[in-house]
Amino acid sequence: MSPAARARAYARSQKWIKANPQKRRAHRAVEKAKKQGALRPEPCAVCRSEPAEAHHPDYADPLRIEWLCPKHHKAAHREAQPGE
Repeated sequence: MSPAARARAYARSQKWIKANPQKRRAHRAVEKAKKQGALRPEPCAVCRSEPAEAHHPDYADPLRIEWLCPKHHKAAHREAQPGE
């Protein structure tokens, strides 16, 4: 990745973090729990495929998650926020 592309990616990342503090806290809580061994990834709750991603139905409760494959994770967000 070129230095200019890296700078643009970093700027996008920082903008998202500033705009989504609650989501960022939830993501970090999951990463910390995984690192400490308190949370282990599971297969997708819908289709049982792996790898699965942590989906937060409610960001206010960061460790209440569903494991979803990328396809079903995207679908869950579309369902939760139609039209976006």
